[in-house]
Amino acid sequence: MRTFIAISIPLTTKIKKLLRDLEIHLKDVCLSYTNPNQYHITLAFLGETSSEQAIAISNDLKNLTFIKEPLLIELKGTGLFRNINNPKVLWIGTSDVSALKILWAKVNEIAIKNGFTASEDSFTPHITIGRIKSLGKDNNLINLIEKYKEVDFGKICIPELTFFQSITTSEGAQYKVIEKFKLTE
Repeated sequence: MRTFIAISIPLTTKIKKLLRDLEIHLKDVCLSYTNPNQYHITLAFLGETSSEQAIAISNDLKNLTFIKEPLLIELKGTGLFRNINNPKVLWIGTSDVSALKILWAKVNEIAIKNGFTASEDSFTPHITIGRIKSLGKDNNLINLIEKYKEVDFGKICIPELTFFQSITTSEGAQYKVIEKFKLTE
């Protein structure tokens, strides 16, 4: 089974406004939206995971107590992965990543301990809003990215991590919760 460890992200009022704006102004862009009920920030994409590895990872995550109080993160700004001329992913970012980087490092230690390769990319915490398949002639994507690049989408409390299974379907990836783990004591 394909797995990953992430922080689930609730849909805020300001994110809903962004989604409405995208639907209105990006009619010419072929954009495959992520299901808002599946928004998350990936801490470790593990890929193919055996049952034994999944059990071991779950046991290690149970012993991970990160902080004494719930983690608060601020969702802020939008951006694109790849480049402006050939964008592939539209995302929402976070403003202060220090606590998330510590958590990311701890989760990656668990992944390495259980036979997975550490991510060599630097950690860029983000929520994937959609994947861009093609840009149309009257593309307003850059204008919308500019409009929302400094927008505060709200502070959210992150009390737990989620270990997910990713299941590929004809409608795209579906995420099934394997187990949730509290970050606080």
